[in-house]
Amino acid sequence: MKKLRNASNMGHFFAHRRGYTQHRNENVAYRNMAKLRQFLLLIWKNFKLQWRHPWITLLELGVPAIFSLCLVLVRSFISSNYVTDPTLYEPFNINGLPANLTPSSGQWEIIYAPESVFLDKIVNNAASKLNVLYRGFNDEDSMLAFVTNTTNDILSGIVFDHTLEDGPYNSTNIKYKIRPGKPESGNTVFQNTIPKWQTQYTFPIFPALGPRNRFLGWGGSPGYMSKGFLSIQHALATSFMEIFANESDKKLDVDIEMCRYPYPPFLDDNFILSLQSFFPMIICFSFIYPAVNIVKNIVVEKEKKLKESMKMMGLSKWLHWIAWFIKYFLFLILSCSVMTVLLCVKFTKDLAVINATDPSVILIWLIVYTASIICFCFFLSTLFSKANSATSFAGIIFFLTFTPYFFIMPRYNTMSRAAKMLCCLVPNLAIAMGSIILAFSEASGLFKRSYWCGQNQNLSDMVEFYNSEIKQSEYFEKDPVDLMAGIQVHGLTKVYGKRNSPAVNNISINMYRSHITVLLGHNGAGKTTTISMLTGLITPTSGTAMVNGYDICEEMDSVHSNLGICPQHDVLFDELTVEEHLNMINLEHDCLKKYMKSTEIDLQSVDYQNEERNTGLQLFLQHLEALLKKRILHTVRNWTLTIPQLILPPFFLIITLVMLKTLPKPEDAPPLLLSIDSFHGSLVPYDVNMNFNETRALGNFFSSQFTGLNKPYQINSTKQNLTSYLLEVAAEDLGRYNLHNMVAAKFDFNGPKNKTLITTLFNNQAYHSPAIALLEVHNAILKFLSNNAYSFKVINHPLPRSLEDKGQEQQTDMTESYQIAQDIMFGMSFLVASFAVFIIKERASGSKHLQRVSGGNLFSYWFASFLWDLLNYLIPCCLVLVVFIAFGTEGFSSAAGQGRLFVVFLVHGLSILPFVYCCTFLFMSPSTAYVRICLFNILAGIATLLTVTILEIPGIGVKSVAKILDFIFSILIPNYDLGRAVANLYQNHQFNKFCNNHDVQLICRYHLPLEAFKPCCKDDCGSTCIPWEENYFAIASPGIGKQLIFFAIQAVLFTYILVLCERNFIRYLRYKIKGHKITPTSIPTLSESIEVENIEDDDVRAERLKIQSIALPDLFLCNHLVIREVTKQFGNFTAVNKLSFGVRKGECFGLLGLNGAGKTSTFKMITGDTSITSGEIYVDSFDVKKESRKVQKRIGYCPQFDGLIDQLTGRETLTLFSCLRGIPKHLIADQVNSLSELLSFQIHIDKQVKDYSGGNKRKLSTAIALLGNAPVIFLDEPTTGMDPVSRRCLWNALLQVVQAGRSVVLTTHSMEECEALCSRLVIMVNGRLCCLGSPQHLKSKFGEGFTLVIKIGQRVLGEMNPLKSTVRSGDGSSGHYQSGFVDTMNTLKRDMDDVRAFVDRTFESATLKSAHENLLLYHIPRSHLSWSEIFRLMENAKSMFNIEDYSVGETSLEQVFVNFAMGQR
Repeated sequence: MKKLRNASNMGHFFAHRRGYTQHRNENVAYRNMAKLRQFLLLIWKNFKLQWRHPWITLLELGVPAIFSLCLVLVRSFISSNYVTDPTLYEPFNINGLPANLTPSSGQWEIIYAPESVFLDKIVNNAASKLNVLYRGFNDEDSMLAFVTNTTNDILSGIVFDHTLEDGPYNSTNIKYKIRPGKPESGNTVFQNTIPKWQTQYTFPIFPALGPRNRFLGWGGSPGYMSKGFLSIQHALATSFMEIFANESDKKLDVDIEMCRYPYPPFLDDNFILSLQSFFPMIICFSFIYPAVNIVKNIVVEKEKKLKESMKMMGLSKWLHWIAWFIKYFLFLILSCSVMTVLLCVKFTKDLAVINATDPSVILIWLIVYTASIICFCFFLSTLFSKANSATSFAGIIFFLTFTPYFFIMPRYNTMSRAAKMLCCLVPNLAIAMGSIILAFSEASGLFKRSYWCGQNQNLSDMVEFYNSEIKQSEYFEKDPVDLMAGIQVHGLTKVYGKRNSPAVNNISINMYRSHITVLLGHNGAGKTTTISMLTGLITPTSGTAMVNGYDICEEMDSVHSNLGICPQHDVLFDELTVEEHLNMINLEHDCLKKYMKSTEIDLQSVDYQNEERNTGLQLFLQHLEALLKKRILHTVRNWTLTIPQLILPPFFLIITLVMLKTLPKPEDAPPLLLSIDSFHGSLVPYDVNMNFNETRALGNFFSSQFTGLNKPYQINSTKQNLTSYLLEVAAEDLGRYNLHNMVAAKFDFNGPKNKTLITTLFNNQAYHSPAIALLEVHNAILKFLSNNAYSFKVINHPLPRSLEDKGQEQQTDMTESYQIAQDIMFGMSFLVASFAVFIIKERASGSKHLQRVSGGNLFSYWFASFLWDLLNYLIPCCLVLVVFIAFGTEGFSSAAGQGRLFVVFLVHGLSILPFVYCCTFLFMSPSTAYVRICLFNILAGIATLLTVTILEIPGIGVKSVAKILDFIFSILIPNYDLGRAVANLYQNHQFNKFCNNHDVQLICRYHLPLEAFKPCCKDDCGSTCIPWEENYFAIASPGIGKQLIFFAIQAVLFTYILVLCERNFIRYLRYKIKGHKITPTSIPTLSESIEVENIEDDDVRAERLKIQSIALPDLFLCNHLVIREVTKQFGNFTAVNKLSFGVRKGECFGLLGLNGAGKTSTFKMITGDTSITSGEIYVDSFDVKKESRKVQKRIGYCPQFDGLIDQLTGRETLTLFSCLRGIPKHLIADQVNSLSELLSFQIHIDKQVKDYSGGNKRKLSTAIALLGNAPVIFLDEPTTGMDPVSRRCLWNALLQVVQAGRSVVLTTHSMEECEALCSRLVIMVNGRLCCLGSPQHLKSKFGEGFTLVIKIGQRVLGEMNPLKSTVRSGDGSSGHYQSGFVDTMNTLKRDMDDVRAFVDRTFESATLKSAHENLLLYHIPRSHLSWSEIFRLMENAKSMFNIEDYSVGETSLEQVFVNFAMGQR
């Protein structure tokens, strides 16, 4: 029996287990589907927001394309042609010195060390072959000392290994150094480059398309043949080989000639050189705007609490990041595709920017880069909580990660692979280094297409908490016994920072299901903090709370799934519609199932006589002082953003100067061991005439030298010759041909001379291949003569540079000027963009308009802004000057240099600030403006300077185009002029240093034949001229006079544009045009009259006719405000439709209506914030259209949204606006104190506005409106967010304003406020007036009947705790209750049914409006029943039924309002 029971239990267990597993699997599938729907919803949200901004979207996609278009533009200017035939070269002899190599006087001389009998014999033999003199020295140092002090024509030095002093037999290696003199000039488009032997490099860092030094059969630079190196190498080797030949039975009957490798058909294009130099920078700058936008958009969501709001609704963090990644990845793929098309598609002459690299390589390369910068931007976004600071620093950090490239580029060939890989961990360095390789591949042909071969609820915690003992106070209503608590708060406390007083202090409360629990308290009482802790926005200091059984400290994800929240400040996506918001939220939910006394202060204490107001110059100076103080306080208190902006220009300059100081300076060339191993593997083709024993033997010895990565390959000479073979190999794989096929040889027999003829071929793409090719042939012959016992080891170690060489390097190395100019421009781009942030913030918040309405003068506003911004601009400029002094930068560290540069900075500031001010009218978001102005300065400054710099390269041949573009850019772009001026100053100093001295001028004057100084002679400089001007302010380049003139023109032009923008020139023209049209809007058409008669209330009609019929002077006698037939249209939408009414003197006039009814639009037209489509508005007899400044001086204005400056305190804010009102300084302090006490925020008066609660901000805005005794006060929802005590303080103040004879125009949603304040009011619906009159008149006219509210009593059944009997189901919903709870509910239902039956019998026309819990709300139409009769009947009912309480009232103003508002569209 026991076994059966156990078996039965086991069966139940496994059955339960199967059911549990199935249920869990279903939940997992449900959660997965929910996550998928969430993900799709986030993707929809991101793209919907993006498409709301088509121009921004176009700009994000287009900025990378703009940089690519710059390359396309340059590409179109640079000519190129396709060489269709192979390039072949003739062999040349190396037995003697080349004919071009002639000494300046006397005869060439070879010097050598160490001096010995044997070595003297070797050198003597070689010198006789070359017909030169020779001289020996004891050691190398003595030889170099002679070179330094002699004026003889030294051809070369030779340093033999000490083992060769007595003969070649002490070592198997015959080792010596050839120390050549001056190399051949490089045949590149950069004609000012210094000739160097390039012994530290194997290949050029940036190779050209086609054969290097195409037209030079000897190979050109560094000049192995033209400078006699090969001849000396051959003569020395022959002298040694003759010794071995004499000692053997073999003859040295060999002739050697050399020949360049042939080259297949190719594109002859100089553009590749400019691409190699600037391509990395262009790619990086292409993505700076999208990168900054990524950071900004993510931080904006964080700043607006949108991200937290979505998390509260159950959003997983990883979904948030993946959705962002997918959005930007898809967008940037489009940008990468456009860039690839622009870079790879042939637009002109069948040429593209990138021709040799396959487009697929470019596309994948860019896509991988964009993925890395998206993730990098995600990381940056986590460092910031404010969009403005994030935007500023993101661009800075993005550029800083590119800056090390300038250090890496000159060291790239000497860096280890590990160092290169480490640098590639930074996205911008990776793309920059990839750009180097890509540009290299354009010449070598590497990158062809072949390159690609949830938790369960814990019910026990909830029960334990519910049963905890909580001491009840007499001020607390007893908890209901028949309801379950949805939110349970226990000891919740929040302390901010080190404050002694907590914001929330040990709160314990239960909030029940099906109840509405209200948190009341004055501003700052802790309501928002409590809500923020319950929703997970902030963490509690101590205590906890349970939301539907989930702990807010441990199970916030589950809490979020049980919450809906409407925060104090709207967390909405500005670009989504209402429907789209609701759809989004619905989808997400579908996925996740203190007493204060009124301060008695009379308004007279803040009054003063208008005659006391400051005027004229005194008022202007007061304005200027107040506005400057405002800017100063904002800057000082916003120091975390201000200081970085100020130090950016000197910071970038320091990086540049450190880079320039640490760059490899011109120095003596290092020694280079000539070896084929330097090519890291090479195919060595050779051709042998097999008919002769000697050629076969030499061929065998030649091929035997190459092992490991070097592979010899003997061609079949019966089928093809060596030239055709090489062309065939090149056609198959040009990249490999250029990099790994460096030397070749042909062994043949010269019949007429009866000698072996060896032709050694070299691939001239490498610098040192001629000498290496010759060395390999020499080694083959030496091995042949010595039976493979000896070999040559030759080192190229150029002689030290002469003084003339050092001077020429000084005059031609001008890369520093461009780099300094570029980094100053880059730092200034960030700096000047920051000046737009505060101005846009003031305009967007309404603070600027509020200042104007309060009496602020436009000239004083902009003049104060200009003075403060100019000072902030000059501070980093001075720091830049200090940096130049600290680094001792020539041209900028002397007093004269500093003075010239300061003039450039000052005049640039005078032009760039008005330019930035004009740009502020294009934006409403400070962060967006910062990014775009900064980007424009980078694009329009650096990119244009880059373009002109490329086009000015002499060998490209388009300097005329560069001059035209330079003139155009100089007129329009201040930042371009700054870069040109700085570069010109630096270059001109260097040129003057070299050319502007007495000796050089004598050389030019008497035409002395010193070629190194000839470029300085302005009238006789030959093909290469150095542009220099003794007057640094000359108009001609490199003088800076032209830039200074353009700065002045730009300053005047942009200031004029600013005045037009600020004076609303477009609005003025529109008013003028409308003024000339015959459109008598005051006389309606017949159809309009019929329509108005049908729908217009008689009170509204009477007011309209009175305004239209009475003459304006008569209206002005009794009205402070007259509005006549005013209409406002936004496109096809009519917001305000022909309003006509007047506001009497000493009247509080209410303007009611739903959101969108037209109230705020009316206010904005009155205050001049927006234009009037038609009609007239007069304030205190002045026309708003024509006399807006006089109007604004006569009104006080509290806008709907607080136009306050966060960084100012309340006292400073009121002081500012008091000064703008012209209140004398000695009265301001009393005004501020009185108003703050009057409106009950005196305890917050010295706090910064950003620390104010919403209600206190409204008090401060209202106080601003009350300043200055304005005849008319406009208050747009002034009591929003105020606690009841503060609201009544404001009401008292406004009543005193009205009693003083001033008029108040009030918009509000509080009917209680209207009844307390307004002597008359109107209700607006769809832009029209629906009714007009006093509150009591409107209630009497449009209201009817009574309201009856009945509260049913609850019957208590003892010792009943429904929570203990609650079972929670798997979906989180409550289960069944025990029978006691059900009985309670049935009892309440019976009581309510009895009361409802009584009301239906007693009041026959009563209508039940709502029934909630134990409350019943009825509407009773007017009848024969009197108030006393109704009360008698209800008192009888109270004794008969379980009625706890009741109330009777007449129809309220709110009901009248609701009835009219139902017609709102």
